[in-house]
Amino acid sequence: MANKRQTKKAIREACGHIASECIVAESALRNTDNLEQWDNIIIDTALLQQKALQRVRFAMEQKPRQFADRRAYNRARKQHTKAQEQQLSTWFRSQVEDIATRMNGLLPHKG
Repeated sequence: MANKRQTKKAIREACGHIASECIVAESALRNTDNLEQWDNIIIDTALLQQKALQRVRFAMEQKPRQFADRRAYNRARKQHTKAQEQQLSTWFRSQVEDIATRMNGLLPHKG
């Protein structure tokens, strides 16, 4: 992602899509046995969004004066930001996959 704003926007959009898919599936299936489970997935998606938005922190702990020059600081900051984005992306993807697995488990199977 290019910056924090775009990262947060992507997180909100992804979680919104997941929640809307749950709502559509819940209303389309009308299976009263699974309503609570669908609601739990929606709540977990909202909590995932909240946690992910809190994890969007790419600030470096080191200050520019701790580096030889501004170029070295910028290079280190870019590497730090990239590593933080990768860590957030990996964590978020695993959480979304878990939610998708739970959603798929609630869908009726053709057979």
